[in-house]
Amino acid sequence: MRISRSLQALSIFASLSVFGTATSGNATVTEWAESEGGRMRVVTLDVDQHGMLQAGLEIELKPGWITYWREPGEAGIPPHIEASSPDSGVTVQSLVFPVPKLIMNGEMRDIGYDQSVLLPFKLGAFDPSKEISAKLSAFIGVCQNICIPFQAEFEINVGRSSKATLDERQIIETAYKKLPQQPDDNFKVASYAHKRDNTVTFDVRLPEGAGETFEVYLTGPNGYAFSSPSNIKKTGRHAVFDMDVSGLPKRFRMPGSNWRVLIKAGGKAIESPLQF
Repeated sequence: MRISRSLQALSIFASLSVFGTATSGNATVTEWAESEGGRMRVVTLDVDQHGMLQAGLEIELKPGWITYWREPGEAGIPPHIEASSPDSGVTVQSLVFPVPKLIMNGEMRDIGYDQSVLLPFKLGAFDPSKEISAKLSAFIGVCQNICIPFQAEFEINVGRSSKATLDERQIIETAYKKLPQQPDDNFKVASYAHKRDNTVTFDVRLPEGAGETFEVYLTGPNGYAFSSPSNIKKTGRHAVFDMDVSGLPKRFRMPGSNWRVLIKAGGKAIESPLQF
């Protein structure tokens, strides 16, 4: 099942965007930018010897509101953050996402977060011997009964005189612990294949304590995600199932395409790259 209409959502709700500006509250944390459904800020650590700056977009949601994963679902907005002054040479790299959940909103199927979340990312092209000033633009969707695009500008100032606090380090370290894990022999995709009936079949080894249920998020081209496994056959820690990908564009060709699958089972999650 295709479950992403993020571009359509952007065009429908663009006129409702909430804008905010947040400068540095101290050297490593900006002030909060506020919206109706919550608030967000940027947390940064120290510049390393390679000129990389570890950071995170922290999103605090009000009760009853949600925000979205990198593939948001049927009518959501994927988070995006970029340097708002491209000529500065600063680049946003490696935006990653903690494990999401499937959120049912009536008949709508959203993929995202119904609790506050931090999205880690890295900034590059810094000289670690100098003080750094950079401007970032973040754009997310926060939704309850309707989806409200929320855009904010952040200015960060870090360098030799700034040191991240223990709390700031723990915020980002905790977020990394919530990312999907790399597959191993205990939990992995043993095999997969695209079939002529436009389904992808999987053979998966589940972790200990997986129980009878598991969740699957199969993502391909931007804007396409599938989360409804079918024809499930499970024996102990061995599961075989199909994912229907018939919602893809007619001209799309699977051979040579790169996909990813995220599987949640037994309180654990892995994400595997797929190449057809």
